[in-house]
Amino acid sequence: MPTDARSKESRDEGRRKDSRLEKLLFRLEAQRICLEWAFWIARPTVSPTARRHRIICCSAGDIEDTLASGATRFGGQVILAHADMGSYVEANNIATSAKLSRCLPAVLSPHAIILSDLPLELAGTRSLPRPPGAPKDTYFLYVNGPP
Repeated sequence: MPTDARSKESRDEGRRKDSRLEKLLFRLEAQRICLEWAFWIARPTVSPTARRHRIICCSAGDIEDTLASGATRFGGQVILAHADMGSYVEANNIATSAKLSRCLPAVLSPHAIILSDLPLELAGTRSLPRPPGAPKDTYFLYVNGPP
């Protein structure tokens, strides 16, 4: 069996780059890089005397209902929103992206940072560039407020 560089290139070309496993690995790598970046960026917006913030995780139920309830409880107070809600079903991704785009702005504080594995169209936000090392088209970053 040949072991030169050309045979390795042939094996790599034959490997599916868009397999579910590859997509998952790229997404998780991007998620880690983007969260580390967001924690670093968000840190100066929290005063030294108020560094204790509640972290709320929503992992069950309809996100539209959850965000409507959240807007009542802590509307305008969320400084970091991480929405990792994509699936391998395109129709689900389109519907989830639309729900997030419609409902997420109500909970965001000014200058909030938003991370998502789905592209969003959030009123009042602007896109941010990916941090160095985050794989392309795996995570989308936004900031609430004008430039």
